[in-house]
Amino acid sequence: MVKRRSTWPGVLGLVTLAFALAMVSTPVLQAQEATPAAFSTERAITFYPTETGFGTFIELHLSPGETGHMSLTVGNTGHVEQTVRVYAVPAGTAVNGGFQALEHGAEPDYQTSWIDYEESDYKLVPEEGRVLKIDVHVPDDALPGEYVTAMAAEHADAYDIEGSDLIKQRVRWAVPILIVIPGEAQPAFTLPDASLEDREGLLIASVSLENTGNVIVRPKGEVRLLSPDGTVLGVSSLELLSFYPGTSSSFLAAWKNVPQSETFTLQVVLANEDGSVTVQETFPDLVPTLPQMETAQSTGVTLGFPSAELTPLTDDNPPSMLQLHANIANNGEPIENARVSIVTYQDGVEVDRYPVMQAVTIPQGTTPVQARYALPGGFTSGTYTFDVTIELGDMGTQTILVTHKLEFEVTVP
Repeated sequence: MVKRRSTWPGVLGLVTLAFALAMVSTPVLQAQEATPAAFSTERAITFYPTETGFGTFIELHLSPGETGHMSLTVGNTGHVEQTVRVYAVPAGTAVNGGFQALEHGAEPDYQTSWIDYEESDYKLVPEEGRVLKIDVHVPDDALPGEYVTAMAAEHADAYDIEGSDLIKQRVRWAVPILIVIPGEAQPAFTLPDASLEDREGLLIASVSLENTGNVIVRPKGEVRLLSPDGTVLGVSSLELLSFYPGTSSSFLAAWKNVPQSETFTLQVVLANEDGSVTVQETFPDLVPTLPQMETAQSTGVTLGFPSAELTPLTDDNPPSMLQLHANIANNGEPIENARVSIVTYQDGVEVDRYPVMQAVTIPQGTTPVQARYALPGGFTSGTYTFDVTIELGDMGTQTILVTHKLEFEVTVP
């Protein structure tokens, strides 16, 4: 039988930019304490399962042909009237595992089409909320398994970012939805390919993982880096977050001060957390590539960060809040639907990708960017380094146009 999970595996509830039938009440809302510092409190919105509250998810256990019911609250916790767009959207797996909702406009997948909801805009005055009742219809021929999708609420219209007259943004909240259809659990995953990137003395491996089974997997194991003669140069232990059925993503491993070589071999051994499936793959003759820095040749646009600085905003050690000051230079045509992110690495491995701005248009000329950033869970032991990136596309199929290394580190013994 497919087991019920007591906690959501790898929830990522906030996506910067973010449910579905009849409105039955209009609650009065209080200011939302969880609004990140990078976002305007004047324009704050909220979105959550009505029964369980902000930061939770929805789990439905349904049989083929059965209809389930959801209740979500969308609200204006800001100080001005706002129009909030609500829609169903497919979910994907983030790098290293974990939940992510795809961008607005993504083509509905199989399970997202089960949600009986048509995209709608709601004009809300400050402290106004609406409870939405939504049906979920499971097809008669649906197979057993765990199905993940999402509902999202976002600003219908992008608004000006404080300190910049050129860039606009919208904030989005996404609510994960897990639909469990009873039957035999069949965990399975594959490792289709791998690559290496040489980043100034740090060799980073990226290995793709596809969940080909019908339940969520959380693999753990190790990645070995070998020289052409088979000498083990490094071993990286991994404990990944959730990879969702029917989705593909990747995970990263990294090693410092690796002896130079034209090619390397990766050996990967991963097992699901319950030991139900183990996968071993060897990737020989991998040639490290250099990261794409400061230009976006594929778009014919010269794009980069002439200046970017990350500094502590608080006096504690390690700092609990950081401040980004940057300038984007665009010498080409305006770039639409771009995202600017702070990427955090712990001992060379990516642990967080925080969208400072999302679904923005980067105009010609120089555009200032300012944002506050706090690493979820705070800094633990290790050395932390940071990049700031400009990306295109949704979180599942993103194209990185620019990567700029920030000259700032946090080291925790």
